[in-house]
Amino acid sequence: MQVAETLTTMTEFITLPSGRVLEVEHFGSGTPILVLPGLGCTTALFSLILPELYHTGHYVMVNPRGMGASDRAEEDYEVADLAIDALFVMSKLGFDSFHVIGVSFGGFIAQELYELTPHRFLSLTLICSTGAGPEFLPLPELKDEDLERFYELDPRVRAELSVNSTVHPSLQTENPGLFQEIVSHRTHPSMEAGQVIYQNHGAKAFLKGSINYQNFRCPTLIISGTTDRFVPVENALRLQRQIPGAKLLLIDNADHLVVLEKPVEVALGLRQFWEAL
Repeated sequence: MQVAETLTTMTEFITLPSGRVLEVEHFGSGTPILVLPGLGCTTALFSLILPELYHTGHYVMVNPRGMGASDRAEEDYEVADLAIDALFVMSKLGFDSFHVIGVSFGGFIAQELYELTPHRFLSLTLICSTGAGPEFLPLPELKDEDLERFYELDPRVRAELSVNSTVHPSLQTENPGLFQEIVSHRTHPSMEAGQVIYQNHGAKAFLKGSINYQNFRCPTLIISGTTDRFVPVENALRLQRQIPGAKLLLIDNADHLVVLEKPVEVALGLRQFWEAL
């Protein structure tokens, strides 16, 4: 599977009111779609799925603070701060309303963004993500010292370990080409442990908070791999029950990196969801 070779994106840098600069990538044209990557991820997370979504919209992919070529964070921040950053980017680009896709930690940012400005959402898609509050099952704890040790590893070794723990266990033997392609997309030589730790602190604070999902009124799609080992699939079911009218798509034989493992299936679900709006 080599669909990523057909991907053409345009990169620009947007300066926030704070003076911080964010790296923003664009793909396609038409209705704007804000795309937010997961913990320790860059926009490379979407490299396999975007070609499957050709002609469906103008994708605006934001690398949050400290990710990719975006300016490094110098201190802890809240997930809501990243939502404010993303909102400024969309306003700067002249988009008054837009679809939002958040993957894992990016789903936390998307939820905070909805709390901030619900009237601007055309729809919300949460992929392998979870909600805030005690009614959701806890995620595996990521400790600062473990992240520091992990990011001391060779980037390729680090990527292979990460992929092995977040894709379906059968993928490496049944589709070794795709497995190695995912490893390539997860190899970030310049990724700093400290930047991921800041994200992780924000994620922990978000999960301890509370959001009233009954107030979510935009069309919502929740996507989860049925064998997700990081975010329990039960949390996707609980999100669907709490968000009025939410749709749920469960993808078989997919783990936490469903957007890379099953790009065709995820893209089909997105297209069908948007076409029904």
